[in-house]
Amino acid sequence: MSELSGTWYNELGSIMVLIADGAGGLNGKYYSAVGKAEDFYILTGRYDTDVASDKGTSVGWVVSWRNAKLNAHSTATWSGQYFGGSNETILTQWLLTRSSTADSVWNSTNVGANTFRRSPPNAAGVVIAEEKSSDLSPVQTLPFDVLFEIFLHVNQQAEKHFPKAWLDSNTNTDANLLNITELSSNQDGNRTAPEYRLLSPLEVPLLLCHVCSSWRTTTLAIPALWDSVYLPITYVVMPQPLRANRGTSGFKKLRSEARGGERVPVMANSLEKRSVQMVEWWEHTFLRHLTSKLFIFSGLDSAASALWAPSILLRRGQQADDLPPNHSSTYRAPFQVFPLARFFSSTFFRLSKRIDINNLDRDVLELMHAAPASSSPFPYLVELRIRKLIYRRGNGERSDYTFPPSPSLRRLYASGHCENAIRMNGSANPLFPWSQLDRLSLSGVLQHDTWMKLLESCACINALAINPLPVRFDKSNLKDSHQPIYVRNLRRLVVGCRRFSIPMPFDEFIFTNLTSLRIVRTDKNDDWFESFHDIERFLNATPNLQELYFTGSLLFYQAFHFPFDNTPPPPTESRLSALVPHLRLMVISDVDAEYGLAAENIIGFLGSEWLCSGWDVAKSDSHKKISRTLEMYLISFKDEDIFAEVNISKVRHHFEELQSCHPAFDRLAVYEAPAAHDSDRLQAFDLDNLDNGWHVI
Repeated sequence: MSELSGTWYNELGSIMVLIADGAGGLNGKYYSAVGKAEDFYILTGRYDTDVASDKGTSVGWVVSWRNAKLNAHSTATWSGQYFGGSNETILTQWLLTRSSTADSVWNSTNVGANTFRRSPPNAAGVVIAEEKSSDLSPVQTLPFDVLFEIFLHVNQQAEKHFPKAWLDSNTNTDANLLNITELSSNQDGNRTAPEYRLLSPLEVPLLLCHVCSSWRTTTLAIPALWDSVYLPITYVVMPQPLRANRGTSGFKKLRSEARGGERVPVMANSLEKRSVQMVEWWEHTFLRHLTSKLFIFSGLDSAASALWAPSILLRRGQQADDLPPNHSSTYRAPFQVFPLARFFSSTFFRLSKRIDINNLDRDVLELMHAAPASSSPFPYLVELRIRKLIYRRGNGERSDYTFPPSPSLRRLYASGHCENAIRMNGSANPLFPWSQLDRLSLSGVLQHDTWMKLLESCACINALAINPLPVRFDKSNLKDSHQPIYVRNLRRLVVGCRRFSIPMPFDEFIFTNLTSLRIVRTDKNDDWFESFHDIERFLNATPNLQELYFTGSLLFYQAFHFPFDNTPPPPTESRLSALVPHLRLMVISDVDAEYGLAAENIIGFLGSEWLCSGWDVAKSDSHKKISRTLEMYLISFKDEDIFAEVNISKVRHHFEELQSCHPAFDRLAVYEAPAAHDSDRLQAFDLDNLDNGWHVI
């Protein structure tokens, strides 16, 4: 390869003399025109000897910046391609790494590009190239695709230390966000914080924006880094109009009680230049991505002001005295509270596809309606999550406030709600647009009448999690049994299981297309089925059910009146095969088999006529026998309890015996799992779980 041999010049005036040996080897000398280099440096490398005629020749070499006159403790590598013809050129990318401490490795490598030609550059060209080169810092010269992978890796590492469940439970205050530490256990078992502080995935993207302009541009162009943006609402102390008989002055200073009565700085009322830039970025970056979310982790006290002063955290030098009072005592890192405009003036809120609100009450709704008029304040809002939903009417005052119009709202989750927030009566408009929702989760208990009206109003609901409250027998609560309410769109249902009496939650409904049902025990004190008849009352409403989950709701150690002895046998229409003929999967979890009675009841249940009879006639639409699976999860015990081990072994052995000959199920499986706490079972009500963990699509 004689074409590579000879003298070459790059744009900075450096000289390279190459000798190609014809077998793919390169040797030569490199005379650098930049830095403190003196004399020549030895060059070694390789090149491709078998190249297609229409493509360049790959080539690379290494120079260690050490010779008889100087040792720079650094090494550079070039990698590129040679292109022949009348204008011979070698196009390269280079890496230069200097020796550093382990803590400074991130800043030890520079990246750049060189173009080598046969003729030396003119003086003007060298000056331009030097100016461009001097502006390039190590972080500014990395290509976009390299930065993309690095940034995603950094954010993923943060998420490993701070899983979603931790963030969901620890981001309800600004202090939690700003003072996150990794906890460890000492010898006494106490939780202690290390000397260093880990960054959460909520902070990492913001920090990347403040390294340099190149990193900022790259970070803002990667939506995956900005899956959620934390916008704490900062309360303000400002004049507020007095009501009648409050004195002669037209205004009065009121102090916000939202942060324990602490006084916080007044935020700007108009958009600053930087705010405008952030809003433009939000619109251009997030409007195209359904994953964009807006988090609001503060309640709003109506005594504070008629303005919401949202803000975003940005990094800059700041004295602790400039921080809000709740921050200054616990946090002194260089963060700035970045002020935005009024609540509805800011398109941050208008463009949000998901909003998380810590507290939504009547005062907040009143302020929403007091904001500048808009026909649709949340035109793009798809998902709304509320941690605490309260709708009080103080002193008997009537209120018809509703959540602002949100034509795209489809998913709603609320926990800690009070009955008045959900109940809909004829004289008031519904709080939310129930008829347009397709996902709804309400983990708090609801009275029977409330949940009935709610279900009638949710005409388009596809997945629902509900926790109905038991009621006493009252015939006036029951409608004509010959006129059931047909719910046609609902396909997945999670329902809190309780010790129900008449009426049962499903007594007045027929879920014609429901394929998946999860019955969850939500209270260890008063939640179970007393007999198969109770289960029958649930399943009468689900004729097309394909998967059925009992999560802690079948307590086999109780002395229930299950007809395990088949005397008298259950009526044909009460058997499981008649209730859910299309059943494919049945999962019974959180089963306590520690006691002998439980083991005997489980064995009796597996052979009961209620479970086993009638399945020969169950056919699918294609007239093929349906394949059915039964899975049971026994609670595992860490303590060495010989009686528990014997009973669990007895159940396992019985499952193995029935594996190939059970009359109802083609596959039986038994597993051991730790006991679930009540809070773990409530995870079934999480909005995300309405679409996850099911087998029937």
